[in-house]
Amino acid sequence: MIIQTMKISFILSLLLLISSCQEKVFYTKTYSFNKNVWSRKVLPKFAIDIKDTLSSYDFNISFRSTTDYSYSNCWIFIYSISPDKKKSKEAFEIKFAREDGTWIGKKTGSIVEHKITFPNKKFPMKGKYQFIIEQAVIQKELKELLDITFIVNKRTKS
Repeated sequence: MIIQTMKISFILSLLLLISSCQEKVFYTKTYSFNKNVWSRKVLPKFAIDIKDTLSSYDFNISFRSTTDYSYSNCWIFIYSISPDKKKSKEAFEIKFAREDGTWIGKKTGSIVEHKITFPNKKFPMKGKYQFIIEQAVIQKELKELLDITFIVNKRTKS
């Protein structure tokens, strides 16, 4: 009986520890590409209104493609514009497939989801932030890309 009570106490303590630092979906928006083609002219935009500068946030950008996507990666530029209109630009590579041609990411039927994550970010000031994603490859169009989802999770402590 004592051992069983100790096991239950241990499991409850473990569950409390695991749930003490959770993530709460703060923002999510999906941009779908017309006819599954990402033209260089198309710049998906995401706007987030930040009121809490003390909390940390995790950013996830999910790209969904079909298995007919012709390349093993995709380069993008992410522009961020702060409430005081300061603009920054960073380049990122999203790997879609390994050298042997196998897909990286979560594959369901003919759709593959590719994610990049930016954990534990803080916003320095309150206000509206904009994020713009630009494809940064030589081709004018990338075919077989379905959509981009921009997710921001707010870290919370219980």
